[in-house]
Amino acid sequence: MRLQDLKVKIRRSFVVLAIAGILLNFIFDLYAYKNNRVSDKTGEEVTQAYEEMLHLQRLDRWVQVFLVSTPKTAALDGALQEIAFTSAMIHDPGRKELLRKLSTQLTAPNASKEKSAATTMSEILKGESKELEEKLRRDIEKNHDVDRSLYRAVILDSLLFSVLLAFFFLEMRSNKEIEQNLTLSMNILKEANRALKEEQLKRLITMRTTVHDLKNPLGSIQGFAELISEQMGKGGSVQKFSETIKKISQNSLELVDSLLAIPSESVVEMSLVDLTELLIETCQQTEPMAQAKGQSLIRELLPEKSMVQGNSVKLRELIANLLSNAIKYSPQKGKIWVRCLKSNGDYLVEIEDQGPGFRDEDRPKAFQYGQRLSARPTGSETSTGIGLFTAKQIVELHHGRIEIGQARAGSGACLRFYLSQKT
Repeated sequence: MRLQDLKVKIRRSFVVLAIAGILLNFIFDLYAYKNNRVSDKTGEEVTQAYEEMLHLQRLDRWVQVFLVSTPKTAALDGALQEIAFTSAMIHDPGRKELLRKLSTQLTAPNASKEKSAATTMSEILKGESKELEEKLRRDIEKNHDVDRSLYRAVILDSLLFSVLLAFFFLEMRSNKEIEQNLTLSMNILKEANRALKEEQLKRLITMRTTVHDLKNPLGSIQGFAELISEQMGKGGSVQKFSETIKKISQNSLELVDSLLAIPSESVVEMSLVDLTELLIETCQQTEPMAQAKGQSLIRELLPEKSMVQGNSVKLRELIANLLSNAIKYSPQKGKIWVRCLKSNGDYLVEIEDQGPGFRDEDRPKAFQYGQRLSARPTGSETSTGIGLFTAKQIVELHHGRIEIGQARAGSGACLRFYLSQKT
């Protein structure tokens, strides 16, 4: 009887334990479900924060384009549209206020307010980035909570429904791995897309710069061809002009070769170059363009060689850019001075003209890409806004510096660059 009672007690205890286990398992399942819902919510918040950050980055690009572009209308419209769309997504009052402030700064006629738009944009991005990091941290914590509660549920369920919960556990882990792999793939695609856009922009700038630099030798070829036509039958100069055209054509081919070599990212070769010789040669090549406007090229060069470590193609391109600018903006029958001096262990090259010169508002943006300054060509020439940008890139490639100097004649533009002397 006592044994039977013991068996009954054991059965009752087993039933009680089974019911308690099922109830406990149910409680843990509810707890896991709750944590999972919270994790899903934080995940949605992270996704929304990512979308907000993407739109803010797009807005930042519009703001950068607005600050450097001329005219600004298209960039301003794009920035304002992006501000309106982003403001509708963002719920934080502080960042909404910053977006309204940014809109005011972009539309303000005051240039200083336009510049402060970059600071406001940086503040917006900083706040959004901080919130995104906080949401990511919360999402990770909630994911950890979900993992812990799931592990408890798995332990209990394995005692009661081992096969079913084993399948459920494996399915969850598989889904989690898929989600992680998808996230990783998305990040890789975003990075690849960003790198591709940067490479496309770099190639576009290089291509436009090279095409711009082809204008100078092609203009010289045209000028010398006209001189040959005029000199036919007079003798003497035709042979000299033909040799000059051959040199200019070779320079043009080298520029085209450099354009075709963009994908290989070839290193620019350096050697000892006579700066004086390059100045004389480039002056001779641009002489027809100056003569077409009745202008005079006055050379004030050192009597001896001026040896520098550099690339002759790039340095010739640099001098041709500065000379063509001087010819382009100088008046008819004006004078252009080309000087080469020694200055504290460097060679100083100055190209001065009698054009309108640089206004105060032109100086900060003179060497920026695509900037058209206040001065206008005096003939039928066109302005692309990349000549001085190219010149600065070449000077920095040779570890030199370029600046706007003071014209000795009192008016006009004076551009000067320094290169280290080599023996």
